[in-house]
Amino acid sequence: MLRFRSRSFAAVFVLPLPLLATLQQEPITLADVADPLLHAEIAQLGLYPEIEGGFSDAVLLDVPLRSCSPLHAELGSDGVSVRFTASIKASHPELVTFQVIQDDSMLVIPRDAYAGLADPQFCGFDEGLQLILPYCSASRSADGFRTYVHLQLGEGRRTRLVTWVFDDGRYLFRLEENAVL
Repeated sequence: MLRFRSRSFAAVFVLPLPLLATLQQEPITLADVADPLLHAEIAQLGLYPEIEGGFSDAVLLDVPLRSCSPLHAELGSDGVSVRFTASIKASHPELVTFQVIQDDSMLVIPRDAYAGLADPQFCGFDEGLQLILPYCSASRSADGFRTYVHLQLGEGRRTRLVTWVFDDGRYLFRLEENAVL
């Protein structure tokens, strides 16, 4: 069952998380996230256009980048490990694998939540070709319950920002926003 930690309306809506994940198949935008804590933490990632202010309740801990190439990225720290892989299909890279391990358990992510996402940007280099600039990131809430994994798709006018949201070891939904970077 879906558990609530100090959230208002906890007794109003209680859905089993697998049911919640199956109900939420299409990506949503940040404006569609009704839970104030999730909204604040996602907004704190600093990548969404509607956020121009601070959120004092949201404290996220970054998961550092371990390795990166045009076709893969790995992030990891205490308790969280994330792996992306892509392959070239029809002359464009597509995301084919997305794994999250949290507290020694591999999280179940529906394949349609990531498969076929085109032009993933895992990392790039600064103009001096010395510093790796990550285009993917992962964060975990200070209480350790929520994990957010972010990935940039495309570049320039075709840039999309995707964030997968996990709560208490379960996949909740995927956010997707268009952005010009």
